[in-house]
Amino acid sequence: LHVAATTAVPIVALFGPTLPARSMPWRTPALPAIALEPGPLPCRPCHQRTCVPGDFRCLTAITPDAVIDAATALLEAGR
Repeated sequence: LHVAATTAVPIVALFGPTLPARSMPWRTPALPAIALEPGPLPCRPCHQRTCVPGDFRCLTAITPDAVIDAATALLEAGR
């Protein structure tokens, strides 16, 4: 994510245990980026290296379809 932020490519950022407000890289508004989150979870944000509930719900709740939709939206906006 942070390496991609140094380029001019659109970014789809996935946030599981961390929040975009804390970890989304700064970019000029001319360079598009979308932050995807799993929604509210009682264990989030946790900033832990291991998943206390054990099921990584903060990451598995972000669906492949949501990522594809966000990427498609960014690519279409760039046309």
